[in-house]
Amino acid sequence: MIRMILRALAGAAALFLLFVAVQFWIDPVAAAAKMGLTAHGAVGLATLRADNAGAFSVIGLLALLGAIRDDGRLFLAPLVFLGFALLGRIVTLAQLGVLPDLIPPMIVEAALIAVFAAARWTVRES
Repeated sequence: MIRMILRALAGAAALFLLFVAVQFWIDPVAAAAKMGLTAHGAVGLATLRADNAGAFSVIGLLALLGAIRDDGRLFLAPLVFLGFALLGRIVTLAQLGVLPDLIPPMIVEAALIAVFAAARWTVRES
């Protein structure tokens, strides 16, 4: 039962990441603004679509496949990516101190890490 719940949570988290990717493809300026980013010219727009949408879509797709296929191995790349993302935020906290705007994304990343880690250790490895 817990395995099914974790697979469902991981699938929902993966769909969230894929939704973020789609936002970067459709309206990169608005999606970037929500994350404190700006684009400068065509190269900036292309970078937002390529790098941000690319990263969110790959980790979302791998996590979704892990949940659907019941394969914990597919959660490894999303976990590594999110772990390094969270590390980057911790470095920023260490340099700038605790600022209110820095905390919510850290909570989201930590929650995604917790869900994907639990799913990885709970689902079978095909």
